[in-house]
Amino acid sequence: MLITLKAICSFFLLILMFLLIHLSIRLYYKPDFVISNNHAYNQDIIQQLNFLKKEIHSGKAEELQQIFPEGFVFFNVIYGLTWCEFINKTEINSPLIEEGFTEIDWAIKQVNSQKGKEAFNKNLTLEYGAFYQGWTTLLLGKKLSLVNQNQRRTIDIESFQLKCEKIANAYSTNEFSYLSSYSSGTWQADNIICLATLALYDKLFAPKYQKVIRKCMNYVESDLDANTGLIPHSVDEKSPRGSSQSLINVFLPEIDSILARQVYIKYKKHFLDRRLGLVAIREFPKGHAGVSDIDSGPVIWNVGGVASIVGIKAMAVHKDFRIARSLRNNIEGLGFPIIINQQKKYFFGTFPMADAFIAWANVMQIDEQQTLSETNNRATFILITFSINAIVVSLLYLFWIRKMN
Repeated sequence: MLITLKAICSFFLLILMFLLIHLSIRLYYKPDFVISNNHAYNQDIIQQLNFLKKEIHSGKAEELQQIFPEGFVFFNVIYGLTWCEFINKTEINSPLIEEGFTEIDWAIKQVNSQKGKEAFNKNLTLEYGAFYQGWTTLLLGKKLSLVNQNQRRTIDIESFQLKCEKIANAYSTNEFSYLSSYSSGTWQADNIICLATLALYDKLFAPKYQKVIRKCMNYVESDLDANTGLIPHSVDEKSPRGSSQSLINVFLPEIDSILARQVYIKYKKHFLDRRLGLVAIREFPKGHAGVSDIDSGPVIWNVGGVASIVGIKAMAVHKDFRIARSLRNNIEGLGFPIIINQQKKYFFGTFPMADAFIAWANVMQIDEQQTLSETNNRATFILITFSINAIVVSLLYLFWIRKMN
């Protein structure tokens, strides 16, 4: 019995020591860039996309639909958006461009299929709802933004214009209140995505929807949470949540830069937090607690999984690179990424939806040089702290072994 207890305790102490050392090292993580034809490619993103490509073409989106009410569409859209951002930063003659457009077109075809639509109600004010129309229209618009005006396919232009017109007409019919996401509810973040697509249309073509956008944003500003001044999570849940706030802060600057800055400051105030010295995004505002759900992903010690991952992108969009880098590196440490056959996956590849969001967050470039001097002192302090913890654990292990002998 004593030998068994000794073995169990030794095992857990060794695991704890390994975790502390691993996390200490990953706090200094920097993406690997490869140079080709004088152009730098983020090798880590390529490896993440390689893994996601394998997963999505083997039917993983269908499996995710059994777990999430919008898993099929969301997985395809985030995968396509990651390719959009990646090839936007890629040399024009790179073979990755062709691969990227092939994958984007594949994702668009998937979400426009009957399989993509079947989880959504066609008979809502906005056909199939704000979630479906917002995200799928955004993906198509982002693809169009990658192509010169005279090279855009007519079918893509007409489809994008029709979908944007449906969104705008639905807001007019609805007297500029929020549009339903599904039959079962209305989420503000989905409406922000819809408005971002209209703003994107006005950038790609002759401005057409500024009046609609302005009236909608006036409604948004009239419906802010009284305690935080932030956009509520849903019509039924009037308080803000970290998962939706991180997403809103990614897209709001594309719609209203002034309001976006105000919201971002409040977002940091109420949701940016630290755990054991590590930066994190809460799922619920400071002073409040709650339980995890399908929107939040895992919530541990009030820290939201989705909120923190998407928070990487939100911080980078607002050029808060120091925080974005810290969040990214924390995910690198806690997500235990592994690379096999040029495929990078997190959590041992068991949560591909998380991999999709991590890739989408990480494709946003972080100014490493700007953050280096800002983070060196703190990173060194954290490294020393975790190293000391590892040493303490090692000493406890040795003391235990000696005592048991």
